[in-house]
Amino acid sequence: MPLNAFIIRPFGIKDVLLPGKEELVEGGRVRVSKLMKVDFEAVHKKLIAPAMGRLHIEANTTEAVVEAGNIREDMFHLLMTADLVIADVTIHNPNVFYELGIRHAFRDKFTFLIRSEGNDDPFDLKTDRYFYYSHQRPEDSIEKLSKAIRATLASERTDSPVFRLLPRMRAEDRSRFISVPRDFLEDVERAKKYRRGGDLRLLAHESEGFLWGVEALREVGRAQFELNFIGGARTTWEEIAQRYPHDVEANMMLSTIYQRVSDGTRSEQALARISKLNIPDVNVVAEIQALIGRNLKAKWGESWYPQLHAALENEANGVPGSGEKVKEFRERALRSPLLRKARETYAEAFRGNLNYTYAGLSALSLLVMEVSLAKEFPGAWAVMAARGEDPAATLKSLCDEIVSLTRALDYAIAAERKRLIAQNRVDFWFETMEAAFLCLTADNKEKVAQSYLEAMLWAPRYAEASMRRALALYVDLNTKHPDHPTIDLQANVRAALDVIRREEPKKKSGNILMFVGLRMEEAEADAHDNHDKSDGPIRFLQHSLAATAKREIRNAIDREQTNHGEILFGMAAAANGSDLLFHEVCDEMAIKTRLYLALPKDQYIGEYVASAGVEWVERFNKIYRARRVEARKVGLVEADSEMIVNVLSDTMEMPRWLQSMSSYTVGKRNAVWMLQHAMVQRYLHDAEGTNVTLMVLWDRNKVEAKGSMADLVDLGQKHGIKVVHIDCSEWGKTHTQTEEAESNGADHDYASALELTHMP
Repeated sequence: MPLNAFIIRPFGIKDVLLPGKEELVEGGRVRVSKLMKVDFEAVHKKLIAPAMGRLHIEANTTEAVVEAGNIREDMFHLLMTADLVIADVTIHNPNVFYELGIRHAFRDKFTFLIRSEGNDDPFDLKTDRYFYYSHQRPEDSIEKLSKAIRATLASERTDSPVFRLLPRMRAEDRSRFISVPRDFLEDVERAKKYRRGGDLRLLAHESEGFLWGVEALREVGRAQFELNFIGGARTTWEEIAQRYPHDVEANMMLSTIYQRVSDGTRSEQALARISKLNIPDVNVVAEIQALIGRNLKAKWGESWYPQLHAALENEANGVPGSGEKVKEFRERALRSPLLRKARETYAEAFRGNLNYTYAGLSALSLLVMEVSLAKEFPGAWAVMAARGEDPAATLKSLCDEIVSLTRALDYAIAAERKRLIAQNRVDFWFETMEAAFLCLTADNKEKVAQSYLEAMLWAPRYAEASMRRALALYVDLNTKHPDHPTIDLQANVRAALDVIRREEPKKKSGNILMFVGLRMEEAEADAHDNHDKSDGPIRFLQHSLAATAKREIRNAIDREQTNHGEILFGMAAAANGSDLLFHEVCDEMAIKTRLYLALPKDQYIGEYVASAGVEWVERFNKIYRARRVEARKVGLVEADSEMIVNVLSDTMEMPRWLQSMSSYTVGKRNAVWMLQHAMVQRYLHDAEGTNVTLMVLWDRNKVEAKGSMADLVDLGQKHGIKVVHIDCSEWGKTHTQTEEAESNGADHDYASALELTHMP
């Protein structure tokens, strides 16, 4: 997603008075000034625009604002939201200075001043740095301007004189001035409700280029993260972080995502980018601190847990000596300084914000484990406390801290419960956190089981897996509550594990085959005229070339199976022509396929099937009925993220927020949507072992319009998807020769001819 810039400058050709030199005139010394003309349109065309192009920055000027409508409102909006503002202060232009003043008052960075020779600098700007160019040959400075702007964007230097002189003043967050369209947000809400990961990826893809695009990505990224679509969430938040490297939310989300995919180094780097920022929000500061604690806890576990887990398995299998190994690695867990560092970091986060109960609960959990291990291994504990500390006194101090933390958390959780009841809201994070707190502190295992059972109603699958891992840690370390003998922590853990749903087995890996191809429609009456057009479509005869297409599709699928193994399922639309032929071939080869329709059934038939004749409508209905029966057989419902029959839109009309993209139609959108679903399915079926192949039946010699199959191929390749081409360009040549021969002698029934066009 490119950065955007707002250019404030004079327009047209302006007179510029050059400071003169003193000359002797009629016996006296006078300063003589010279008048020159500067063509600011040429400066923009020859210098600013090319420099922006080299940096892949989208630039607008106030001229575009005038054309758009409300100049003052739009101008203020762009001044406060643009990633970069370039101001040409060659002449003392009141509009330029006024707009520059607004920018300096609200944004502390990324305002770049340029000028040619001319008037003296205004007093208030004399201390500022300028980029100088020659108005006579502005093109000579393109390279220097590009490098200077790149350096400015890479720097964290405050360039606003207002913020330099008032260092305690805080810059406005640009997101406060950007509003994401309501209908876009509704699309995100629906995709989230129905767990449609492909829909979310489509919305993220389509938001690119809009001024509100980054804020739209945030909405999509939050939904993807909450639904545990980690692959898509990672892509979305990385795109935001690439544009804004110090974005707090993006780096916090990425830290968690990287930790989930076992990339601890990147997780730490994401937090390092923001941990030293001057963030005024205590909630955010506490959360960053807690994330640092989480990373330390993960590193602590990595240093001993794999070996302990293996030793426990050996002990269960009766392997001699494994019991001693279990003790060895439990003691190693205690002796690791990362345990105390993680616990202290969590505790510090909780002290910074007592409402942040997650940090407090994590500190309590680690504290209970540490004290339990210290009592199990007193010798190791004594060695650890050898630096002038009394081991018994230190242990008592930690036990006192357990009591204090428990009381504070009990009060905070009760207060949060009252707040949620007053708001008539359910928060699944709160439900799972309260259950975890009761597991640590309750003396009634049935109460613990009930709390986890209630949490199950709201918790997503990935939260359940996280709960099981946290509880398993207590079991593997044989943790006992160190201060209350009536609390049987191991019994509480067993009761909780009994009610948490078992993790679903991972779906098998394999190959997913997505197909797009040319359609067949009734030929126009004068077929020969269309054949003569160099950019016209290929013509298929229904009984000859349709059979050829079907045969070539089968051959391509055969090659995929031979070279890459089992095909899990196919994905395609169902327009007349090669789409339906693909589904028919897959049925004959016993390969399951899923339908991706741009419109509901009846509308889809009218738009994309019926024009080819009754036969194609019947073929569509056969394919459609078989998929609906299959969906009922496997019990899929509308809220399922893997429907066998998927529908993109209820109408041919594009969403209002997309209507400015005039060349982007529902049909073209359908193919991009299907590609996004294919990528989501790759992650759901084990991204490392599952491949997506995009099979395209087209004429590669034709010039494809933007948004058509050529762009789809580029998009697929950009995401690492293999593309298989079924090139029908030679079929068209063969058919043209046959048709010309028939037109010279024999009668030809053009009513049966079919035209191949782009798939919907």
